[in-house]
Amino acid sequence: MLTAHSLAVIRAGQHASGAYVASPTFSQYGYSWLRDGTWIAYAMDLAGDHASASAFYRWVGRALEGQAARIERLLASLERGETPAEQDYLPTRFTLAGCAEENSLWWDFQLDGYGTWLWGAVAHIEQTGDLALWAVLSGAVELTLRYLGALWQAPNYDCWEEHRQHIHPATLAAIYGGLRAVQRLEPARIPAGWPEAIRAYVLEKAIAPAGHVMKFLGNPVVDASLLWLACLMACWTSKTRPFSARWNASKPTCTALAAASIATRPTSTMAAASGCCWLPGWAGPMPNWGEQPKPTACCAGFGRGRG
Repeated sequence: MLTAHSLAVIRAGQHASGAYVASPTFSQYGYSWLRDGTWIAYAMDLAGDHASASAFYRWVGRALEGQAARIERLLASLERGETPAEQDYLPTRFTLAGCAEENSLWWDFQLDGYGTWLWGAVAHIEQTGDLALWAVLSGAVELTLRYLGALWQAPNYDCWEEHRQHIHPATLAAIYGGLRAVQRLEPARIPAGWPEAIRAYVLEKAIAPAGHVMKFLGNPVVDASLLWLACLMACWTSKTRPFSARWNASKPTCTALAAASIATRPTSTMAAASGCCWLPGWAGPMPNWGEQPKPTACCAGFGRGRG
């Protein structure tokens, strides 16, 4: 029942453009996020509704190609050694038509969604074999890779749209996951050593004295978003097993945080699967740290927190 209801809510909230609306009844969420939409699309793929997921990724492709001039200006500014203004970065959320908001005051400089959509798009292609869609997305993929290549080490907002001045392991996990996914499908598109550099950066700089991953660099608290490292980064090999065991011991804390997020954020008509809403669905599949756990389709039925 939960799965069927969740899928019905998602289908009802998918715009004709392919965008998944975050919430049809709350003005601040009448938009679509790359991150949230990707997790919804992934759930729809797992549920067998590949047409819904495909429509979303086509929407993403159009939305990002519409930002090409903005990306070129930003990259040129960075090449000149300039510090971009906040409004120069790509949007965190888009209108359902796939446009950036005019005069937006939203927390826009977030990189996690740009890594996550790459990961989700490749997952969709791998499940469906739809290489024609990958060709359609080629331009948007290239723009995203150039954007992430220039900025992946820059402080930016986390998935809760907070802490702009810090670097977040969950964000780096999203970028890493996107790069590795593209690398599987089209190795030549990813510069040699780039994903490995991100992985090494996290393991060198983001491990708290107690052995778990930090919420952000310099802050050793545990945050529910860190479960992304299992789903998107999958970097815990036998060489890091002692670290993995310590992180596994902290998992109940993360699960409690995720449950608290659900308990304290709106759930009634929210359609998007955002940072705080699909995490409880991950609690079950996480013991095998050498493999990528897969969020289940029913996760998409949970409510959406801010961002």
